[in-house]
Amino acid sequence: MTAHPDFSRFETHAASDIGRVRAENQDCCGVIYSPAGVLLAVCDGMGGHEGGGIASKLAMEALQNGFKEFHSGSLARDLESAVYEAGRTVRSAARESHRLRSMGTTCVAALIGADNSAHIANVGDSRAYLLRGGVAAQITRDHTVYEEQQRSGMQFMAENTDALRHVLTRCLGMDASLRVDMFEVSLQPGDMLLLCSDGLMAHVPDEDFAEAFEDADLATGTKMLIECANARGGCDNTSIVVLRWAVRTEQEPGIVEAIAVQSEPLTATNSVGSAPAGDAASRGGGAPCAMHEATRTHVSDGLRMAGAVVRARPGVVHRHTLPLWFRILKPTAYALLFAWIGLLLFVTFFMWRQR
Repeated sequence: MTAHPDFSRFETHAASDIGRVRAENQDCCGVIYSPAGVLLAVCDGMGGHEGGGIASKLAMEALQNGFKEFHSGSLARDLESAVYEAGRTVRSAARESHRLRSMGTTCVAALIGADNSAHIANVGDSRAYLLRGGVAAQITRDHTVYEEQQRSGMQFMAENTDALRHVLTRCLGMDASLRVDMFEVSLQPGDMLLLCSDGLMAHVPDEDFAEAFEDADLATGTKMLIECANARGGCDNTSIVVLRWAVRTEQEPGIVEAIAVQSEPLTATNSVGSAPAGDAASRGGGAPCAMHEATRTHVSDGLRMAGAVVRARPGVVHRHTLPLWFRILKPTAYALLFAWIGLLLFVTFFMWRQR
């Protein structure tokens, strides 16, 4: 008999907002319940006025379709495969249309199964956090030029820092050799998972995440964070998906889907929406953000503070995503290169002997 998650334990909410600057919401986020587990996902599209929104929607739809067909017996493997398939879907659509050729999307997804372990997949700079004991600990690592060079010890000029924070080194759709980072966290009663796009991190420090939900339900806490991001500038779309291990009796097993729709209000739990463009509070025109300013906690420090054990598996190149012609041409090109170098060395040696 297959074990199913205890749905009464989990409370979820998802919301997406256009912000104060962008003309279009290119984020897509959602929550799905099924007998296989609970799937949370945030995709942040990029690639022009139209391409980004299409890329994030295609990726979310591919994740949903893959989630309904999970069957390998390993949730981590199924989630990873679904993300790879989402990448192939976006890349295929980009190749078919000249106007969409530069589109891509980030993707962070969390899958919680029967054993209450959260399997998390990440590509890009959307993030997953564990909220435990009043501490928000970043689980994922950003795939940006700045963050990856920081991890390697390279220092930047101060004037280049902001620009490099937004230059992605990985995303779905832009590269055939996709790499997906995988993480696993064992959840405890009272824990929360928070997935978000970079529109939230741009204005709200990590330390404020737990504070927003301290005395509030998920819908209220999520709305508070979005309004805070908008009050501080709202430079980008903001999407948040949260899950809390709590007593919950009204949710029955089955497929329950939620996709970000800009015209829907931020209201019901297990729904996704974006405040209407004219809503003053959602666009930063309402009450000012009441959260305090704070400094960011380093990823590893945050996880230690939360008392969490995170098993991480950095992404490796998924060879099956490479086109057949590329897999054939690459070794051929190397062989021709070495043959040419050998010929040059031979000719050079022969001419030297003739002197």
